[in-house]
Amino acid sequence: MLNQIIQRIREEPVLVKTTAAAVIGLLIAFGIPITAEQSAAVIGLLVIVTALIVRHDVTPVKKLRRQQEERLEQQAEADVEALTTPAEDPRRGLISEHDWPAE
Repeated sequence: MLNQIIQRIREEPVLVKTTAAAVIGLLIAFGIPITAEQSAAVIGLLVIVTALIVRHDVTPVKKLRRQQEERLEQQAEADVEALTTPAEDPRRGLISEHDWPAE
């Protein structure tokens, strides 16, 4: 049960925050003795906690771009190396330019 609640908070932190804020508002409307400062403090705490949860689960676009650029650079380097490295003939070993047929 507790694991389900924690998973729900991680999957829908904004929904949990807004629901909790609405419940606090209803409690105040129905006469629960809580001051405006106390409700603001609780809602502020909810905002901070959900912001941390959401921030943890979101990857900044800048980081994704940098990772993509690094992968492209690595692929380009591998492609250049593959094009500049002599091919191997499993029957004879390396093929040099001298082994190519004359045109």
